[in-house]
Parts: sequence; C-alpha cells; structure tokens
Amino acid sequence: MSVSIIIIIMLMKVIWPVVMLLASLVVIVQSTETTTVINGQTVVDLTHPLNSQTLHWIDARDFELKITVNGTVRRGESNIWVQADEIYMATHTGTHLDAPCHFARGKWSVADIPIVNFVHRPVALIDIVDQSMATRDYELSVRDIHDWEKQNGPIVDGSVILVRTGWARFWPKKLEYFGTETKDEALLHFPGVHPEAAQWIVDNRQIMGIGIDSPSIDHGQSKQYRSHQIFAQKNIYHLENIAQNIHKLPAVGAHLTLLPLKIDGASGTSVRIIAEIGVDNTMASISNSQQCFAPNLLLLLSFVTLRYIIS
Repeated sequence: MSVSIIIIIMLMKVIWPVVMLLASLVVIVQSTETTTVINGQTVVDLTHPLNSQTLHWIDARDFELKITVNGTVRRGESNIWVQADEIYMATHTGTHLDAPCHFARGKWSVADIPIVNFVHRPVALIDIVDQSMATRDYELSVRDIHDWEKQNGPIVDGSVILVRTGWARFWPKKLEYFGTETKDEALLHFPGVHPEAAQWIVDNRQIMGIGIDSPSIDHGQSKQYRSHQIFAQKNIYHLENIAQNIHKLPAVGAHLTLLPLKIDGASGTSVRIIAEIGVDNTMASISNSQQCFAPNLLLLLSFVTLRYIIS
C-alpha cells in the first residue's frame, strides 16, 4: 500500500466524524423548526395557537384575548411589571376536544374522561390526503381502514386514531377550510369519517379517541352527525382542527398526550396535543426529500474531502 493511500485513510478517519456531524446538524435544523427532542423522543406539537385568526365552528363567537393590565404597578415602595388578561371563546374553538356528552346524553363531560385516556396513547395514523384532495367531502371508509391494517397490522387497543386529510394546510383561511365564510351549514364542504367506518371501529377495535385535521369528525355535508354519535355512545372522545404538523407523524410508532382544561359539565374545550416519536420511528415520519437529503450531503462532503486530500 502506497504512502499516499495510508495518509488518505488516516486523514479520513479524522475528517469523517466531522462530515457526519455536519450532516446531522443540517437534519436537526430542518426538524427543529416545529419539533423538539426530549430524552431521545421527537416531540411534535399538533396544536393551532389561539389568537384573533383562530377558527371555530361557524356559528360560535370569535376568540378574544382581553388584556386588562399591561404595565408597571406600584407595590409597596417599588414598581413591578404585571400583565393580566381574560379570554372569551366557545368551548369548541381551535384545536379542541369533543367530550362524549357533546352528542350522547349521559356520557362523559370533559372533566369525567379518565386521565389515562389522554396520556401516552398509541397513534394509528390513517392518511386519506389523496382522496380528500380529489373529493372535498370525502369520508374515511371501512376499506381505507382495511387497507391501512394490511400494511400496519390491527389498530392497537387503547389507541387514538388520527385521520390525516391534508386540510390543515388551509388554516386559518375560513373559506378554504370550511367551504364557506357564512353561517350556512348547507355550504360546508370538508372531509370526515363515514358513519360505517365509525361503526366498524367501535364494533371491532378498542380505541380511546379519534382525531382529524379538518373542522369535524363528520364531513361538511353531514346533517345528523352520525359518526359523532356513534363514537360518543362508546365514550370515545374526538379531536378536531389538528394542526399541520400531523404530516410529521408515521403511520405507527407515535404516542399522543393531551391535557384539556378540566371543565365540569362541558362538552368540549381547547386542548394542547403533542405526539412523541421514538428514535426507531422518526425516519418513518420524514418526507422522501428529507430522507434523501442526508445521504446526498454525506456523499457530496465525502467527495469534496477526498478531492481536497488528493490535490
């Protein structure tokens, strides 16, 4: 082996870890715009912020934050900074939870739902983006569920099903999101879950909740809200208006945690939802372009490094 080859090998042993570090840093920068890594878990926020642009059901009041104090206040012999505020909104505002009592008499209100139903629940993510793009009023079907289970196995007991329609990309544009800027429910157009699919789920699987990145579990043209009723009768909660970060989740392997306000007797409340993705499942949630990015970067850096050494 020539001396030059030996030198190249020795230099590569020193330089290669640096190349790997640079590549990983680029991937980390891409992934931390809307996510956080905690104890090796990628944590994804699935919640729209509450502000003046927040969407809500078409006949509900707007969200309002009223700042009542915002400045320095005299306390004793010194001034201190104080901000205090009040909020006004309907319970089904923004990213929110529907309690079973919303559509089933005598079932759980928000405060009645056991906390175990909210913490570290396995996620079954079912993607119907293509179908929803083709048909605004598309409904998740039994066939969609069967197709998903053929690829991913049966939905695990205690799961929360998340239905990804792609609708969150319209937020907060009311016309695109709801199909109308009026209060006329006849003009609503957005995807949901077909009552036959809802019935199949409650008859064949044991889930804690079901969520969607559109305004409602039932599609826009629903009149009886049958899917709401079917799930609510089994004390299964709904999550609606999930944020666009849902696209970061894999089909399986993520876990959901949500902590709604504990409001006695309420049929719903805004909620903060997070998903945790383990190391083994993180790559499954990255788009094809991102998956190709790191290897291509490594190849490019390796080539540049080798050319530099040889020259």
